[in-house]
Amino acid sequence: MTISNKHLLSLLALLLLATQAWPQRKQAVNLFGIGYNRQLDTYLSPEHYTGEELRYVNATTWLRPGHNWARQMTQQAMVSYTKTRTDDNQDIGGMYNFRFAFQRKLNDIQLSKGQLQMRVGGGPDLWLGFLYNTRNGNNPAQGRVALRFTPEADASYKFSVHGKPWEARFNFAIPLVGLQFSPNYGQSYYEIFTRDNYDHNIRPTWIGSSPTFTTRLTVDVPIRKSHITLGYLGDWQQVSVNHLKYISYTHSLLIGWTINK
Repeated sequence: MTISNKHLLSLLALLLLATQAWPQRKQAVNLFGIGYNRQLDTYLSPEHYTGEELRYVNATTWLRPGHNWARQMTQQAMVSYTKTRTDDNQDIGGMYNFRFAFQRKLNDIQLSKGQLQMRVGGGPDLWLGFLYNTRNGNNPAQGRVALRFTPEADASYKFSVHGKPWEARFNFAIPLVGLQFSPNYGQSYYEIFTRDNYDHNIRPTWIGSSPTFTTRLTVDVPIRKSHITLGYLGDWQQVSVNHLKYISYTHSLLIGWTINK
C-alpha cells in the first residue's frame, strides 16, 4: 500500500468517526432502483450500448440538534447489462460510489402549510468500477477509478396529508475537480501494469472535461409506524481524458424505506 492510499483511508476513517462524535439525529434512506442505462466507452467500442441497470442507494444524514452543520454519507452500488442496437455485443458493468459531505443548514422557510429546509456543502467523492465487453479479445475490460471534490445541495419539504407526516426530498451533486484513472488511446493494460504511469494514466479532471451530475427526488409515504420511500434518480456520468470518452446516463425508479432516529 502506498503512502497516498494510507492517507486516503485515514481521511475516510476520520470522516466516519466524525459522525459518532456527539449526540445527533440520524436519518437513513435505503433505496433500490431499476432503470434504463446508456453507455459509451471508446476504449472498448465506438458504439453506444443501452440496457438495464440495478442500483442500491444508502443516504445517511447526521444533524446535531440546535446546530447548523450536518454530515451526509451516500453510498451507491450498481450493476448494468447493456447491448448494441443490433444485439450482437454486450457490456457488463459494475460500480461503487462513496460520497461524504459537510453541509451548512440554511434558514427554514414556511411554505404553504409545510416547512422547507435546505442544506449546501461538499466533500470527497470516490468511484470504483469496471466495464466488461463480451466480444473484445485483446482489451475486453476497462477499469474506472476517480476521486473528486463534489459540492451538493439538499432540500426537504415536510407537510401533512390527512394528519400524517409526509416528506419530499431533493438532492443534487456536481463534481468540480478531481483525479481520474484512464489508459491512453491504444494503450493496453499490460503496458500499464508493466511500465507504471509512463503514459499519464492518472489525469486531473474538472467540470469542463467531466460534466457530471447526480440528482435524486424522493417522497416518504407514512404507512403505520414506518415510511415507504418512492422516487426517481438521474445520473449523468461523463469524462473525456487521454483521447478517450466515457459516458453513462441512468434514469431509475426508486423504492425503499426511511428510518429516522
